[in-house]
Amino acid sequence: GVLTPAEVDALPHHMFRSDDTFGSNNWVVSGDHTASGKTIMCNDPHLGLRNPSVLTQVHLDTTAAGGDLSASGVIFAGIPGVVLGTNGTIAWGATVFYSDVTDQYVELFSDDGKSVWFKDAWVPLTVRSESFTFRKGDAGCETYPTAWVAALPHTTTTNADNTCTLVFEIEDVPHHGPLVPWTIGKGDDGKRYAHSWKWTGFQPTQEFVAFNGMMRAKTFDEFKKAADHFSVGAQNFVYADTSGHIGWYPSHELPIRDDWKNTPPFLPLPGTGTSEWNGSVPRSELPQAYDPESGYLLTANADPRGYSFDGDVLNDGEHYIGFMWDAGFRV
Repeated sequence: GVLTPAEVDALPHHMFRSDDTFGSNNWVVSGDHTASGKTIMCNDPHLGLRNPSVLTQVHLDTTAAGGDLSASGVIFAGIPGVVLGTNGTIAWGATVFYSDVTDQYVELFSDDGKSVWFKDAWVPLTVRSESFTFRKGDAGCETYPTAWVAALPHTTTTNADNTCTLVFEIEDVPHHGPLVPWTIGKGDDGKRYAHSWKWTGFQPTQEFVAFNGMMRAKTFDEFKKAADHFSVGAQNFVYADTSGHIGWYPSHELPIRDDWKNTPPFLPLPGTGTSEWNGSVPRSELPQAYDPESGYLLTANADPRGYSFDGDVLNDGEHYIGFMWDAGFRV
């Protein structure tokens, strides 16, 4: 029969739920804890059901044609290289590592609103145009979400082929990044105000190189060398191999902030030059593990080393890692 909404809600598995109660899980165990005496790696990326799917199962095999690659797992559609999977010698999985790789800056604008004050000088904003063409809807060309577009100069035109083209201008703070549209406004004094957005992903990165190297690696050192090309979209990579080794390596670009102990990076920062990035945390100094005495490793978006357990994420050594972690129930 047909289930009532209350009965559906009581089911133990919510396959199509789209709220915020999801998250990725992974774990690896050594042979000390398995009946076979071999390592086991498990990973549930726990992504929503979409069409097309975020991840697609694949087996890449060149051995039949004389090659040396046989890797299976999942890929992002259209991207070469197994993202999560196994090559028969190693296996690896991932969950999101919630380090803090984004900052917002409160900018001090000149009277004409076209420059910001940075390190004792006015720096002009740069302006770039972005355009999007999309199919015309029943309601015409004004059917796109306008909440963020409305704050930006923009035009929409109707094309002869029943499509629409949206063109809008984005203002960038050269040393930080774009102005966040919904923060743009004027204060009571008539002066302009806005936040800018700085993110590690605004720089060129080499994730394709990482995936290619991961699916060819045979040891943890080779896996780490490949993962060191992974910069944006920080992940808890877990690892297991047929030699009995297990590991955890959340390799990614994590900025070193000036004055982070006095000016918390999880709050809006002054844009005047006192809270800037000063390189990246060396990969060797990120939290990680290899063949721990416990014989197992697990990650599920939670605080990996207890940085937040005392209520202060700014007192844990040389580097600030992050502040927003899953509560840890899945771990």
